[in-house]
Amino acid sequence: MRSSARQRVTTYITSIYRGDLISEIIRYMLRYLQNTAYLAIQYNASDPEATIPIGYTGSDFAGDTVDRKSTSGYVFILAGGAIT
Repeated sequence: MRSSARQRVTTYITSIYRGDLISEIIRYMLRYLQNTAYLAIQYNASDPEATIPIGYTGSDFAGDTVDRKSTSGYVFILAGGAIT
């Protein structure tokens, strides 16, 4: 988001919700997006085998002793970076 557009959104929101929690949340989100725009996942495809996706899974059946709920998760890695 360009700074002029970001400024217009912030000005509009703060004029409506001056001092309200919503305006603080929106300002925080815009600041977060501005400060993390350069972050990205980097993939290393120099190795031919790195282009083969690898999947990992994990589970815990009824591991929660109170609710007896099960948990599970998965991740796929391609070229050294997570894609899921």
